[in-house]
Amino acid sequence: MKERLEAYLKVESAGNAVFTDKGDTFACISTRAGAPQIWQRTISQGSWRQRSFGNERIWRISAHPQTGSILFCMDVGGNENEQIFMLAPDADAPVN
Repeated sequence: MKERLEAYLKVESAGNAVFTDKGDTFACISTRAGAPQIWQRTISQGSWRQRSFGNERIWRISAHPQTGSILFCMDVGGNENEQIFMLAPDADAPVN
């Protein structure tokens, strides 16, 4: 029974997918690394790339169609006050 519960608690979830370019790349919020973070996938290559890191929960995600930048909301420090961040296509870290 314990093993089944542990397996259930490790189930990955993903949602809120948005295209970040003309249709070959999308980003989504996924729990594949534990906390809900932004992951990006290039469809033609089939590869995943983690774009955000940390323990803060990401709530919403959107993409800028011309630049491919990812915009998202996150509550810093667990205070439930959403702040908007931008993650450029070539950036390693988001800008508040």
